[in-house]
Amino acid sequence: MRGALWLTFLLFQDEKHAINGRPSWKLRFIPPADPFVLCLYNSVVAEPPFQAVYQMKGEQQVNLQLQLKKNAFVPNHFEYFEVQMPFMHRGCITRVISTPAHGSVHLSVDKKTFIWKIGTKFPGKSLDLSLEAVLHFEKYSPNPLPREDPTDEASLVAYAQIVFKVPSFAVSGLTLDPKLVEVMPITKCKVNT
Repeated sequence: MRGALWLTFLLFQDEKHAINGRPSWKLRFIPPADPFVLCLYNSVVAEPPFQAVYQMKGEQQVNLQLQLKKNAFVPNHFEYFEVQMPFMHRGCITRVISTPAHGSVHLSVDKKTFIWKIGTKFPGKSLDLSLEAVLHFEKYSPNPLPREDPTDEASLVAYAQIVFKVPSFAVSGLTLDPKLVEVMPITKCKVNT
């Protein structure tokens, strides 16, 4: 049964120390090779901490516009904050033309991901940031074989991913309610908390 195999990838490890008199546990996850749903959750926050909109035009020369908005309830102090835009099916990025008003732009080592490193805070009291860039690609192939990223449904799917850490925001007192754990595909499982 495939769903039962997924449970073998989750391991709870005792960290041998206590926090506030309670033992600390670490959840370690080793993902399977094929796509899966790891977790479904509900949030009591009415709005997401960040909103982003991006526009992308072109094939070998891509004009990119990205706008970020930080909601007021999020503290303006981060350990790190960056936006990553992978382009797995367009070939390597050969040239980037961009002068960001805040932060810096970089390419990943494989030259397939555009990275905007914003740093540790948004400037001043501003809640908004924007970036314009022109990306040049070495080659363009609308139907690449084999697909490098099996999670992409189409050959030219692109997305923006915000990666950040706020020191004052932490999950504490985490408990798992076994009745609310969902495993896909549906199978019987036992959750020990």
